[in-house]
Amino acid sequence: MPAIAIVGTGLGASIARVLGRRGFAVALISRSTDNLAAGLAAEGITGQGFAADVTGPASLTAALHAAAGALGQIEVLESSPYAGLVQVSPADVTIANPRPATERYGRRCRTPAVRWRLPR
Repeated sequence: MPAIAIVGTGLGASIARVLGRRGFAVALISRSTDNLAAGLAAEGITGQGFAADVTGPASLTAALHAAAGALGQIEVLESSPYAGLVQVSPADVTIANPRPATERYGRRCRTPAVRWRLPR
């Protein structure tokens, strides 16, 4: 069974459901794993939650290693952590609105995850 690691539980949970229904085993990585995998299991999806601070490369890498150990080779990595984005009306959206959260979570999370996945 192919496996996907999903970082973040908002958009990530939706992606987990879609791909889980298509036969992927799902590793959900977030600060808290409470009820994540149980919710997927109730829908007939194979999955497991792994706790990690996505702003800490060592924590994220450890969670990815644990996920691969539990579910097999991770073939897909999806990263959409969400925390701290400024909520504004569509008319007020600018390039600056999402920048702080994007820089904090995007770069700190995706760079170690990609490095973990690349062949050695």
